[in-house]
Amino acid sequence: MFLRKLTDEELVQIKKSKDDANKVIKAQRKKLQADIKIYQRTTNSTKLNRLIKQLDELSVITESPVLVKVEGVSLCVNYDLLKKFERSLYKSNLRCSDIKIHGKSLIIRYGKHGQSGAVELFELPEHQVKLLTVLPIINLKE
Repeated sequence: MFLRKLTDEELVQIKKSKDDANKVIKAQRKKLQADIKIYQRTTNSTKLNRLIKQLDELSVITESPVLVKVEGVSLCVNYDLLKKFERSLYKSNLRCSDIKIHGKSLIIRYGKHGQSGAVELFELPEHQVKLLTVLPIINLKE
Protein backbone atom coordinates (compact mmCIF):
# COMPACT_ATOMS: atom_id res chain seq x y z
CA MET A 1 0.00 0.00 0.00
CA PHE A 2 1.33 3.39 -0.93
CA LEU A 3 -0.66 6.48 -0.05
CA ARG A 4 0.16 9.49 -2.12
CA LYS A 5 0.53 12.85 -0.46
CA LEU A 6 -2.55 15.04 -0.74
CA THR A 7 -2.16 18.02 -3.05
CA ASP A 8 -2.75 21.58 -1.91
CA GLU A 9 -6.01 21.71 -3.89
CA GLU A 10 -7.23 18.54 -2.20
CA LEU A 11 -6.35 19.91 1.23
CA VAL A 12 -8.37 23.05 0.43
CA GLN A 13 -11.27 20.84 -0.75
CA ILE A 14 -11.17 18.87 2.50
CA LYS A 15 -11.04 22.02 4.63
CA LYS A 16 -13.97 23.64 2.82
CA SER A 17 -16.10 20.50 2.91
CA LYS A 18 -15.25 19.90 6.57
CA ASP A 19 -16.01 23.50 7.56
CA ASP A 20 -19.39 23.45 5.77
CA ALA A 21 -20.33 20.15 7.39
CA ASN A 22 -19.22 21.33 10.84
CA LYS A 23 -21.41 24.44 10.56
CA VAL A 24 -24.46 22.24 10.01
CA ILE A 25 -23.45 19.81 12.78
CA LYS A 26 -22.87 22.66 15.26
CA ALA A 27 -26.31 24.09 14.47
CA GLN A 28 -27.88 20.66 15.03
CA ARG A 29 -25.99 20.30 18.33
CA LYS A 30 -27.12 23.76 19.45
CA LYS A 31 -30.76 22.85 18.74
CA LEU A 32 -30.41 19.58 20.66
CA GLN A 33 -28.84 21.42 23.62
CA ALA A 34 -31.78 23.85 23.66
CA ASP A 35 -34.24 20.92 23.57
CA ILE A 36 -32.37 19.25 26.42
CA LYS A 37 -32.67 22.39 28.54
CA ILE A 38 -36.42 22.43 27.92
CA TYR A 39 -36.87 18.76 28.80
CA GLN A 40 -34.71 19.04 31.93
CA ARG A 41 -37.47 21.14 33.45
CA THR A 42 -40.09 18.46 32.78
CA THR A 43 -40.36 14.94 34.12
CA ASN A 44 -40.14 13.20 30.71
CA SER A 45 -36.85 11.38 31.34
CA THR A 46 -37.11 8.96 28.38
CA LYS A 47 -37.26 11.83 25.88
CA LEU A 48 -34.44 13.59 27.75
CA ASN A 49 -32.25 10.47 27.68
CA ARG A 50 -32.90 10.06 23.94
CA LEU A 51 -31.92 13.68 23.28
CA ILE A 52 -28.73 13.34 25.35
CA LYS A 53 -27.81 10.18 23.43
CA GLN A 54 -28.40 11.99 20.10
CA LEU A 55 -26.19 14.86 21.27
CA ASP A 56 -23.41 12.44 22.23
CA GLU A 57 -23.56 10.73 18.83
CA LEU A 58 -23.53 14.01 16.88
CA SER A 59 -19.82 14.77 16.75
CA VAL A 60 -17.98 17.36 14.67
CA ILE A 61 -15.39 16.40 12.07
CA THR A 62 -11.85 16.83 13.39
CA GLU A 63 -9.86 14.63 11.01
CA SER A 64 -9.09 14.79 7.27
CA PRO A 65 -11.80 12.77 5.51
CA VAL A 66 -11.16 11.28 2.06
CA LEU A 67 -12.95 8.83 -0.18
CA VAL A 68 -10.95 5.62 -0.49
CA LYS A 69 -11.75 3.60 -3.60
CA VAL A 70 -11.02 -0.13 -3.87
CA GLU A 71 -12.22 -2.06 -6.93
CA GLY A 72 -14.95 0.48 -7.71
CA VAL A 73 -16.32 0.65 -4.15
CA SER A 74 -15.69 3.81 -2.16
CA LEU A 75 -15.68 4.54 1.55
CA CYS A 76 -15.19 7.77 3.53
CA VAL A 77 -12.34 7.30 6.02
CA ASN A 78 -9.85 9.33 8.04
CA TYR A 79 -6.79 9.96 5.84
CA ASP A 80 -4.56 10.83 8.80
CA LEU A 81 -5.30 7.52 10.49
CA LEU A 82 -4.69 5.58 7.27
CA LYS A 83 -1.39 7.38 6.71
CA LYS A 84 -0.34 6.70 10.31
CA PHE A 85 -1.06 2.98 9.85
CA GLU A 86 0.98 2.95 6.63
CA ARG A 87 3.95 4.49 8.47
CA SER A 88 3.69 1.91 11.26
CA LEU A 89 3.76 -0.90 8.66
CA TYR A 90 6.82 0.63 7.04
CA LYS A 91 8.63 1.00 10.38
CA SER A 92 7.86 -2.63 11.25
CA ASN A 93 9.14 -3.75 7.85
CA LEU A 94 5.75 -5.29 7.02
CA ARG A 95 3.96 -5.08 3.70
CA CYS A 96 0.31 -4.83 2.79
CA SER A 97 -0.95 -8.03 1.16
CA ASP A 98 -4.66 -7.37 0.58
CA ILE A 99 -7.01 -4.41 0.73
CA LYS A 100 -10.78 -4.69 0.47
CA ILE A 101 -13.94 -2.91 1.49
CA HIS A 102 -16.42 -5.04 3.39
CA GLY A 103 -19.66 -3.30 4.34
CA LYS A 104 -18.77 -0.05 6.09
CA SER A 105 -15.13 -0.87 6.80
CA LEU A 106 -11.79 -0.98 5.04
CA ILE A 107 -9.91 -4.21 5.77
CA ILE A 108 -6.14 -4.19 5.27
CA ARG A 109 -4.22 -7.45 5.56
CA TYR A 110 -0.49 -7.24 6.07
CA GLY A 111 2.42 -9.54 6.75
CA LYS A 112 5.88 -10.82 6.01
CA HIS A 113 7.62 -14.13 6.81
CA GLY A 114 5.24 -15.60 9.37
CA GLN A 115 4.08 -12.31 10.82
CA SER A 116 0.63 -11.39 9.60
CA GLY A 117 -2.48 -9.58 10.70
CA ALA A 118 -5.38 -7.44 9.64
CA VAL A 119 -6.65 -3.99 10.48
CA GLU A 120 -10.22 -2.82 10.05
CA LEU A 121 -10.80 0.91 9.60
CA PHE A 122 -14.43 1.93 9.91
CA GLU A 123 -16.20 4.54 7.84
CA LEU A 124 -16.81 7.93 9.42
CA PRO A 125 -20.18 8.29 11.19
CA GLU A 126 -23.15 8.44 8.83
CA HIS A 127 -24.21 11.95 9.86
CA GLN A 128 -20.74 13.21 8.87
CA VAL A 129 -20.58 11.33 5.57
CA LYS A 130 -23.95 12.74 4.44
CA LEU A 131 -22.74 16.31 4.99
CA LEU A 132 -19.34 15.97 3.32
CA THR A 133 -19.83 17.01 -0.29
CA VAL A 134 -16.61 17.23 -2.29
CA LEU A 135 -13.76 15.01 -1.12
CA PRO A 136 -10.61 13.80 -2.89
CA ILE A 137 -10.60 10.18 -4.04
CA ILE A 138 -7.67 7.92 -3.14
CA ASN A 139 -7.41 4.74 -5.24
CA LEU A 140 -5.77 1.99 -3.18
CA LYS A 141 -5.74 -0.79 -5.77
CA GLU A 142 -4.53 0.44 -9.11
